[in-house]
Amino acid sequence: MGSTELHELIFTVGVDNREDVMMCEEYDAENNAWILLPAPSMYRESFVLASYHGQVFLIPNDQDQDHPKTIEVYDPNQNTWSSLPDLPFRYLYAGAAIVDDKIIVYEKF
Repeated sequence: MGSTELHELIFTVGVDNREDVMMCEEYDAENNAWILLPAPSMYRESFVLASYHGQVFLIPNDQDQDHPKTIEVYDPNQNTWSSLPDLPFRYLYAGAAIVDDKIIVYEKF
């Protein structure tokens, strides 16, 4: 599961391993309400989330060859997920940070 804050909202993405299903929700603290959002299009068991330029980025972190290296991005204005190009290699324990107006993906040890 991963969480990130964007525009005073909390975005959470999680998995149900029993059914290989991903879920995405938004929490609005002002209204004390959870809203179910569209799920990412590709199933992943392990990932990290980062918010950047008004969007939520899902970055995979798993070396299992069956899981994609594709980053997905959620646009709250369009309420949709889209795919970005694949990462050049797989991260076992990916981390993400915003540095000099860029998302930096790195390996955490």
